[in-house]
Amino acid sequence: MYIKSKKQKELLQKDIQSLSFLVRKLSLYYNFVSKSKSLDSKYMKNIIENAKLSIENIEKNL
Repeated sequence: MYIKSKKQKELLQKDIQSLSFLVRKLSLYYNFVSKSKSLDSKYMKNIIENAKLSIENIEKNL
């Protein structure tokens, strides 16, 4: 993988960190709430949509 510029590298690192945070947040939320069997689907969909945007940004910057 070849990164063209320092700015592109910084953006890529930011997007990867964001994606990592969203995945951890989703995992913790699911593990915590799944015991009560009452998942907030709107909240989870929002996290998943944000993760998709992060993935798209990563792909764009590669």
